[in-house]
Amino acid sequence: MAQSEALIDTLKRILRMHGLTYRKLAKELAMSESNIKRMFSTGNVSLKRLEKICELAQVSVVELVGQMDLEMRTVHQLTEEQENEITSDNGLLLVTFLVINGWKYDEILNAYSYTPHQLVRYLATLDRIKLIELLPKNRFHLLVSPRFGWRRNGPIQRFFVEKIQRDFLDSQFTGETESLLFLSGMLTPSSRSVLSKRLEDVAKEFNELNRKDSQLLQADRQFTSLIMALRPWRASLFKRYMQDVNSPSP
Repeated sequence: MAQSEALIDTLKRILRMHGLTYRKLAKELAMSESNIKRMFSTGNVSLKRLEKICELAQVSVVELVGQMDLEMRTVHQLTEEQENEITSDNGLLLVTFLVINGWKYDEILNAYSYTPHQLVRYLATLDRIKLIELLPKNRFHLLVSPRFGWRRNGPIQRFFVEKIQRDFLDSQFTGETESLLFLSGMLTPSSRSVLSKRLEDVAKEFNELNRKDSQLLQADRQFTSLIMALRPWRASLFKRYMQDVNSPSP
């Protein structure tokens, strides 16, 4: 990723954390919202305007650049082999999930049945694949980028589909903060592209909130999962009734 693109990406993440929408920026900068969107999409931001935006986000330009540099040096994605190694051991997979979500050594020991030796061995594996930096006294520093994601159709995603997905969906989703939506219609490729971009934005916001909440006490947080999917699709249940390949399908 080019440095200018990485800088804008870091800035957008900081703005979202402070609740600064394009509309709010437009008002503060006396610009139209469309011009604000264009400025961020092209990366054409003057230094004077960048300084003003940073001021609104309560961060200096120097701090912004420092944060960008830190994120560029962190892990964005694992290799196929590394994901295979994680999914080959359920104990390692769980530890990986926990440390990515901000759990500390003592918290894991207190909540799960690992022995100190087992946990240190798993942490050493994560240190070897550069997900964490293992420090003295079993402390560790997470090396995962805010843009970190599992490989598309990689070992982790396949493990989820084969082992976890059905268990997750086996619910009425009627809880106060639970939600399940299934929508079906006929869209053009351009409309699907618009929705796909918005799903990516939701995923970024999920990751940012997860990172922010990881600083809170473990007792104040709950394991939360989110599935987002979009694709052209015809239900196999109805295919035998179709005569025209272009006919609509529920």
